[in-house]
Amino acid sequence: MNIRVEQIRKLERGSLRGFATANVGGIRISHIRIVHPEGREPFIGMPQRSYQTNDGGRRYGNVVDLPDNLKKKVEKVVLSFWGQQRHGVLIRSQTVSLPAGRLRFRSSYESACSNLFR
Repeated sequence: MNIRVEQIRKLERGSLRGFATANVGGIRISHIRIVHPEGREPFIGMPQRSYQTNDGGRRYGNVVDLPDNLKKKVEKVVLSFWGQQRHGVLIRSQTVSLPAGRLRFRSSYESACSNLFR
């Protein structure tokens, strides 16, 4: 399986440093958040959708859920690409090949329902 970072859009808002678009095994995932809290290691967050609960509150659920081991690999590739761009290395995209793995996708409805029962 290949992981290819297609784009990094830089943004400085609090600990948010930008958004990435990655192609994971032929499936394009956009709006991957790059987060770097002060004094901590950077990490990624998968795309999310917000929804309103019955009591009027706002909740967020992942649009895409990857198995932990695959998410760590995607994170490593995205953060490597982001770090190289941050330090002035000009790269159009970066591809990493991985052994075959499984992706698990959930609909936004399924994510919203699972968050209600946490």
